[in-house]
Amino acid sequence: MRQVICAKCQQTVPMQQSFLRDDETLCEACCGEIERTAANTPSKPPVRQIDPTICQRCGNDNSVTLPTVAHLHACPDCAQVMLNFPFPRWVKASAAGLLALVVFSAVWNMRFLLAVYEGRRCVAVLFGQGDFATAERLAYSAYDRVPEDRTLQALASFFRGVTALKNDDSKEAVAFLRNADEVLPDKHYGTGGLLQQALRGVAFDEKDYDTFLSLSRELAEQHPKDFMAQLSLASAYACQYAVTGETKSREQTLQTLEKARSLEGADDPWFSEYEQRIMHRLETREIISPKEFQQRFPDGWTKQEEAAP
Repeated sequence: MRQVICAKCQQTVPMQQSFLRDDETLCEACCGEIERTAANTPSKPPVRQIDPTICQRCGNDNSVTLPTVAHLHACPDCAQVMLNFPFPRWVKASAAGLLALVVFSAVWNMRFLLAVYEGRRCVAVLFGQGDFATAERLAYSAYDRVPEDRTLQALASFFRGVTALKNDDSKEAVAFLRNADEVLPDKHYGTGGLLQQALRGVAFDEKDYDTFLSLSRELAEQHPKDFMAQLSLASAYACQYAVTGETKSREQTLQTLEKARSLEGADDPWFSEYEQRIMHRLETREIISPKEFQQRFPDGWTKQEEAAP
């Protein structure tokens, strides 16, 4: 045990019973008296001094300075206990429970992580590589993992709507594209235009040619330099002529076709096929679907062919 001398009363006291105040060693009695009567408080509060020869765990006195374990002076026996202290059962049980919770959480949330990855890959593949088939597969997979996510649901609806349009199922396309249009940005996915295309298809399929004409006229006004928009309007005028036989509708069809031919893109092979369907409608006043037209005239249609016996 180490002894120190009080700077005020000059008495020798055990180091463990002394205090350090403003760099002065004081016994407990003197330190307390100064604290009570001092006009000015010290720059630092008094600190009890630690005797490095006394174990801070068991309190045994040693004749030499003891090494520290976790900043505490400890005798050899106590040092071994402190270095190899066994964890209590409740700590072990808590750790096991926490680990199980982490594993469960990781497994439970894995579907969300995979869905986010597949959703991002879907967008990257669609717009970066133009690979519609792969993007469609990724969108369906992401939606199947997290069907409650509104964005993933809309993404899957977008591909289902486009596929329905390709299959000439306009009614189904409207249902899916309307859902996609509510969530996805139109400037990136063009959902608004696709939805309008599907609505025109529904009107055509249901023989609601007035609505078909109204929607087609609206499209042509919005995109006056788009040959596809003009062809759609010509098709609608041709339907009106086929039903009513009015000369005005026929003239409007031919005028709109002439405008479409003057626009960029009119050299597209698809333009010729669409134009043939419109002219066939004018000559026969028969309205048939694109699929039926293709089956009936696989090599294309001409006016002479229709006149043949």
